[in-house]
This record gives sequence, C-alpha cells and structure tokens, in this order.
Amino acid sequence: MVMTQFGHVSWPGGGPDLSGQSRAVRGPLWLMTLLLLGIVLLAGCGERPRAAAARPPAGPEDRAAALAAPVAEVGAQTGSAAGSTGMTGGSRSARRVTPLFHGEPLWAENRHGGAEDNARYQFEHRGTDIGARSLEDYLTRVHAFFDHPPADVETTVRASNGDRLLYSPGANLFGVQRKDGAPRLLMRPVSGRAYWEGERTRASGPNLSDQAAR
Repeated sequence: MVMTQFGHVSWPGGGPDLSGQSRAVRGPLWLMTLLLLGIVLLAGCGERPRAAAARPPAGPEDRAAALAAPVAEVGAQTGSAAGSTGMTGGSRSARRVTPLFHGEPLWAENRHGGAEDNARYQFEHRGTDIGARSLEDYLTRVHAFFDHPPADVETTVRASNGDRLLYSPGANLFGVQRKDGAPRLLMRPVSGRAYWEGERTRASGPNLSDQAAR
C-alpha cells in the first residue's frame, strides 16, 4: 500500500475489489427498505377497517329517537280524534245520555249521581215499599207503576220543570216521573194523602226540592 501526496491510499495491482462488498451491503438495505414499505402499506390497510369499525353502533338514544317518531304520530292522531269527538272544554257540561231499561229511560240523574247510582240508591232505601227483591225487580215494578198506573191514581204536573206527580190512595204510593219518562221517585208516604196534598200544592209553585232526592 502506497500513500499518495493527497493522502489517498493506492493499492498495488489496483487494490482489492470492493464492488462485491458494496453489493453485499446494498442487498440488505434494499431488503430492509422493502420490509419497511411493506409494514407501512400493511399499517395503512389495517387502519381502514378500524376506521369503519370505529363508528359506534346506534346507541339507546338513537333507537329511542327512531321509535319516538311513530309514537308521536299516534299521539297527534289521538289528540285530533279527541278534539273531533268534542271531549274538551264546554262539551263536558253537555247532559249525559240516560241509559235505557227495556227501551225506556232507566232513571233520572240529579246532582247526587247518575241514573244507575240513583236507581240503586232508591232500591236500597225504598225497595221494600213495593216488595222488590232485586234491583231488576225494583226497576220493573217502578216502570210498571208509571206505564200502567192504578185506576185510582191522581196526577199533577210540576210547573217548574214538567215533572209528573202521581199518587194512588189505594196503594198509598207516591211517584215522580221526569217529563221524558225517567223515574225520579216511588215511595209510600207515612202521612198518606196529607203528603200528597202538600206535594200537589207545591207543584204549582217553584221547584223547591229535587224529587229524585235522597
């Protein structure tokens, strides 16, 4: 080996062949480069599925929102139906429809209750006056009295509301019937005719009491 004036090394005979060594070095470098590129590509491909999977599934709030839409529509339809049937506001003050008993008004309503309540109350308190053994039996007897009163019955009409008052001296039965045929009262007054005379006199004046009364 000879040192030149420039400090370079000169090998006799041209020196050793380093091309094989450089190729040996470049070979592993290319392999490492390809390996790194492969890793980068694989990493990139792997991120895409994760990105798609990273989107969370529909949670409870999303499902609730989806279910709430048809429920809201049903609610709106129900509200409109209620409005169309008049179940709001002043329509509640409209008179209730009286139930029927064999095609006739079952009983008269009043401030104390509806037709069924008043009929049951009258049966429980005055059913024995006419020998009724059940509510059905009581209603049958009461309606029969008004539909086919005894031959000796006396009647008058209450001026204030058109109620019909009836009294049978022979049976000692006093009854009050609303002008549409709904019974208000059927009883045996303790004072008999005196009670009837008092009611007949009051019938020509203002209605001071509700004769469906309890």
